[in-house]
Amino acid sequence: MPPHMPKTSKQALVDRRAVVLSSVVIAAQPLAVPAVAASGVFTVFFSNSSFALLPRLVGRTQLGSANGVIQIVGWGVNALGPVLAALSYVWFGPALSFGFDAATFIVSAVLLSFIRLKNQ
Repeated sequence: MPPHMPKTSKQALVDRRAVVLSSVVIAAQPLAVPAVAASGVFTVFFSNSSFALLPRLVGRTQLGSANGVIQIVGWGVNALGPVLAALSYVWFGPALSFGFDAATFIVSAVLLSFIRLKNQ
């Protein structure tokens, strides 16, 4: 906001921004429930398949270590991810933050395509 604006004009500008933000949130609400439901369904399939396929990826002798690594990384990401996302949003803005998030999904898909399972 320009510093030369009177306080009432600044307040009106803030009020308009709040109204616009509220209307965007309200408009996006019908999409939120299906998006969260789809995310939950895909997460269940991914989690179950990753643990079910683990013995074919690392073998029986390394299974304990592999489970430990998966758990440590998973809980670490759950703990640090929201903090890093919030900092990214504040420092770099929403476009770069969401763009980076989308890029990580692409990198994940590419890396997953290189996985080759051992025969049993």
